[in-house]
Amino acid sequence: MEIQILRIGDMAMVSVPGEPFAEVGAAIKRESPFPLTMFCGYSSGKGGDYIPVASEFPHGGYEVERTPYGTGAAESLIRQAVALFAKLQ
Repeated sequence: MEIQILRIGDMAMVSVPGEPFAEVGAAIKRESPFPLTMFCGYSSGKGGDYIPVASEFPHGGYEVERTPYGTGAAESLIRQAVALFAKLQ
């Protein structure tokens, strides 16, 4: 999936396709080196669907059962977004 980060001064906007679970955006914002970081799902139109965190897979449910992503995809997305921050500084 494509991750986009736009930096404007001390602000970063992270956008990803699909519907990531809230924990994904919270983790990316927490790890951001920027004073203000905004996280946006439903962006770019490439990829998509639900992006559950690994801890939700054992619980099942609609989002977990229909996602095309496997366990660990959300955590990989977080790691890759955080790695991209270094390229913006």
